[in-house]
Amino acid sequence: MAADLNLLANALRGALGEQVVSLENKLGELSLVVQAKDMLTVLARLRDDAAFHFEQLSDLCGMDYSGYGDSAWEGPR
Repeated sequence: MAADLNLLANALRGALGEQVVSLENKLGELSLVVQAKDMLTVLARLRDDAAFHFEQLSDLCGMDYSGYGDSAWEGPR
């Protein structure tokens, strides 16, 4: 299983290149982070590319820092 995830991680890095912000293999799961502007392109590639052919998206997360804690957030939103 771990070897399969390492192969997948390497294939993702090769196919997505600069679009990969981070790719982490932890607890038997891969977590891929991309910028919001690249999301649709990356998801379509993972679905349509014969090397990946993903059929199900099980988890998609996002953050909006428009208000952060008790003070204003400074940085990209």
